[in-house]
Amino acid sequence: MPVSYQILADPDAVIAYYEGQVELLEVANMWRDYQQHSDFRLERPQIVDLKKVTGTNSGFAEIFSMFSLFANQYEAANAKLQVAVVTGNDVSFGLARIFENLAEQSEWAECTLCEEMSEAREWAAARPS
Repeated sequence: MPVSYQILADPDAVIAYYEGQVELLEVANMWRDYQQHSDFRLERPQIVDLKKVTGTNSGFAEIFSMFSLFANQYEAANAKLQVAVVTGNDVSFGLARIFENLAEQSEWAECTLCEEMSEAREWAAARPS
């Protein structure tokens, strides 16, 4: 499966793993599955691991659509999206930069880019949950 997630106890965060050719529908399905999990918390910091992404047909329009999906939920709940994106190649870095630029222009989202998972885990541990 190209997109999956794992809820961590330490740090209190959720990690989304992306692998291979990733499409927006797969991301939306993973988000839906996570929301239905009994331990789902909207305020939980998120780590997105893009190190194994090899490609995507998604560009700005698709990432903006995903960002808008998050905006509806986070703004309605008066919550803040806190996400660290671990990149590993030019494809994943480009995708992450689009998301980071959108987050910089919002009041409800915080995004940081990381080169290593250890850096993202430290970031998540420092976030209020």
